[in-house]
Amino acid sequence: MDIFQGNKIFEERIFKLLNWGVYLRDTSKGRLTPFIFLFKESEQVKIITFQEDEDNYERAKELLKKREEIFDQFFIGYEAEMILDETNQPTKTIIIKGFDKRQDTGILMAQKFELKEDKFKKIGNPAILDQLPLELKKINDNNQDLSIKSTSTYEKKEENKTGKKIVKAELTGNNENELALAIRDVLVNNIQNFNEYNLSGNFEINIKSENNINIDFLKYLINDVFYTVIGNSFVVQNFTEKGIAISLTTRLNNEQIYSDSTKYAVDKIVDLLAIMNRDEKRDYSKSNICCPECKWIPDGKKNWGCTCGFVWDTFQTKGKCPQCETQWKDTWCPKCKKTSKHQDWYQPNEKVKKSSWKFWKN
Repeated sequence: MDIFQGNKIFEERIFKLLNWGVYLRDTSKGRLTPFIFLFKESEQVKIITFQEDEDNYERAKELLKKREEIFDQFFIGYEAEMILDETNQPTKTIIIKGFDKRQDTGILMAQKFELKEDKFKKIGNPAILDQLPLELKKINDNNQDLSIKSTSTYEKKEENKTGKKIVKAELTGNNENELALAIRDVLVNNIQNFNEYNLSGNFEINIKSENNINIDFLKYLINDVFYTVIGNSFVVQNFTEKGIAISLTTRLNNEQIYSDSTKYAVDKIVDLLAIMNRDEKRDYSKSNICCPECKWIPDGKKNWGCTCGFVWDTFQTKGKCPQCETQWKDTWCPKCKKTSKHQDWYQPNEKVKKSSWKFWKN
């Protein structure tokens, strides 16, 4: 069943505006300001923002009934907490309710998210939650073309100096959401066949567009696509863990707007695997490291665990978790069970030697 009833323009717009809501929430310092987008055929008629209300949807409908502009599609976006599973716990969501006045029903879409230390993070993929009755006057116009012009892609591969192939693609389009999805397809389709194509891991994409594109919004979508792709387990196993970096450079009308690489992730995971696979114990007997309380000298074992689940010898990294990069300011002593500031474990050599001798005699 096609829930969009073949209305491709409507389908494209509701996905784009959900991403727009996510972008605004992620880049703002507070809650999403509710908004309404109005469209007449292929043109955007109006953007309306309004103050939050106890019921943003009802408030939006009141505003729409007073509008004098002629419009056939409208979309209402706002932030809310919804109960979406059996736990009955409210979940933070970005909500878009979209309607085409030629159709009897609209669509409710939502994107779950969470805030960790005030940092925005999406949870899962967007979801269509419900069909909604059209509560404004229906119009009869069956002559409009409901199709959309898809983004076209031209792709080629060129060898670099090492004989590996660089993927170069040229996209032509005017819609930020479609362009980002086209970039995703270029990445995914080539990465899946990386052995056959003998890829270097480098992607260069140029976008040709005649319309005014919101560059910040497009960059946000490209970044989301890039990190979604490189976080895939297939990429981690076949690229990152083997030390192969993936890089993406994107240009808009030949001007660079985005560049990123997994080189940092490659370096990080190589270091992480080295620490995980390191069987030998460090000898701290001649170091300046000891517990500030009981003067115990570390035995070189993996005695410390991070909240992310990683277990390691904390003095190999000066208190920084190799997996999640949390910098621990305090360090627990396995001997006396007391916690001290990590920096206080590093003491002058003379003090360590005298204290360790005293500890041994006791």
